[in-house]
Amino acid sequence: MADKNNHSDGKQTTRQGSKPNVTGSYPGVTGTYKPHSAYPSSNTAAGAKKTQSAGTRQQKPINERSEAVRNGTDSAAKDKAPDAQKRGFDFKLWFSRENNRAFLKQLRYYGLIVLAALILTFGIITVSNDVFAFIKPDESIIVTIEQGGGTPAIAKALKKAGVIEHPFIFRLYSKLKKADGKYQYGDYTLNSNLAYDQIIAALKKPSVQAESYKVTIPEGSTQDEIAELLISQKRVAAAELEHALNEYEYEDFEFISDLPDRRCRLEGYLPAGEYEFYVGESAVSIVEKMLTRFEETVLTEENKAKIEQSGMSLDDIVTLSSLVFAECSDEGAFKGVSRVLLNRLADENGLLQLTSTINYVLAAEKTEFTADDKKTDSEYNTYIYAGLPPGPVCNPSLAAINAVLAPEEGSNKYFVSDSDKTYFAATLEEHNANLKKVSKSAKGTDTIR
Repeated sequence: MADKNNHSDGKQTTRQGSKPNVTGSYPGVTGTYKPHSAYPSSNTAAGAKKTQSAGTRQQKPINERSEAVRNGTDSAAKDKAPDAQKRGFDFKLWFSRENNRAFLKQLRYYGLIVLAALILTFGIITVSNDVFAFIKPDESIIVTIEQGGGTPAIAKALKKAGVIEHPFIFRLYSKLKKADGKYQYGDYTLNSNLAYDQIIAALKKPSVQAESYKVTIPEGSTQDEIAELLISQKRVAAAELEHALNEYEYEDFEFISDLPDRRCRLEGYLPAGEYEFYVGESAVSIVEKMLTRFEETVLTEENKAKIEQSGMSLDDIVTLSSLVFAECSDEGAFKGVSRVLLNRLADENGLLQLTSTINYVLAAEKTEFTADDKKTDSEYNTYIYAGLPPGPVCNPSLAAINAVLAPEEGSNKYFVSDSDKTYFAATLEEHNANLKKVSKSAKGTDTIR
C-alpha cells in the first residue's frame, strides 16, 4: 500500500532498477561537485517526503486555507511567493473577478466626474456667450415690450424673439445691474449679437415711436405738490408714483442712501425746472431724471468741497436751504438769511422760530398765524423744537443751496422778509422795530405775535 503511494508521488522515489544519483549533481553534467544544499528544490522535496505520509495528511478546509493565504501563514503560499516574483505579472490575479469589479466601479466614478465637468463647462460657455455676446449671429429683430410688463415678461419676449437664449439668467443679470423697473415699452429693433448690457441700455430708453410730454415743476414745490402735478397729467398711476418717491431704493444715487425715515423721503431732492417725459414711462424713471438733475447741478466738485468744509451733512444743507427759500422771496438776501439761521443754530436755545415749518406740518399755505399755531406739536415746528427740522420743507432752488454753502459774515440773529424787501437785526429790539415796517403776512424769524 505504501509502495503504491510512493509510486504515485513520482518525485519522492526513484524508479525500480535505476541507479540513484549519489553525487548530488545532475546526470550528464560535468564540473565541480555541488552538494544537495545548493539545490533548494531538492531539499524541499526531501523535506516534503519526511513530513508527508500518504493517507495520514488531512487537507485543510477551503475557507481556512483561504484565510491562511490572505494572512500569509500558509506554507504553500509562501513557497509559491518566490515563483510569483519571478513571474512578475500574474494575469489571473490582475484580471480576477474582484479586480474587474473594482476597476469598473472606479471607471464609472471617474466617468461621471468627467461627464459632469463637460456639462458644466458647456453650460458656462453657452451662458457666457449669451451674456457677453462672444459669438452670436448678426440679425436685426423687432421686439415688442408691452406697457407695464416687468422684467420676467421682458425676458420672455426677448427669448421668444431670439435675442437671448436664457431668460432666467437675463432676469438675474437685470437685478444685478439694478435695471428692474427702469424699462420702457414699445417696439424696439435689437440685434441678436447684442450683449445683455447693450440690451438693457436700449430698453431703458424710450422706443422711437414713444410720444413725449413736458412738465414744468415750480421752484419751492413740495414732494406732494410735485406728485399731484405729475398725476394730473394722467401719465402715471398714483400708487406707482407713491412707491417710487417713498419706497423704491435708488442704489445708483448714493447721496440719498442714508436719508432718515420721514413721510416725504425725497423732499428737497427734486429740483425745479422743465422735464421731458415719455408716455408710458415708469414712475421710477421719472424720479431718476429728477435725481440725476440734482446730482448734476448740486453735487459738483466745488460744492462737494464746500459741503465737507461746512461740517454739515448734505441733508442738513438741503434742509437749511429749503428754509431759506421758504422764508425769503428775495434771492439777493439768501446769503444774509443763511447767516441768520446759522447764528441761531449756534445759540444756546437753538430755536429758529420759522412759520414755514408750521405750514409744512399743517399742509397749508397760511399767511397769518396765531399763538395756538405756535404750539403745534411736531418735530418740524421750530418754535418749540430746537435745531433743524427732520427734513426739508420744500425743494429749494439752486441759488438757495449755493447761499447756504457760501453765507455772508455777520452777527445778525433776526430777519423779516416782505415781498422783495428783507430787514435784518442783531437784537430783538431792532427786530421788533422792523416788524412794524412790513405786513402781517411777512415771513421771517419770530414773526408770530
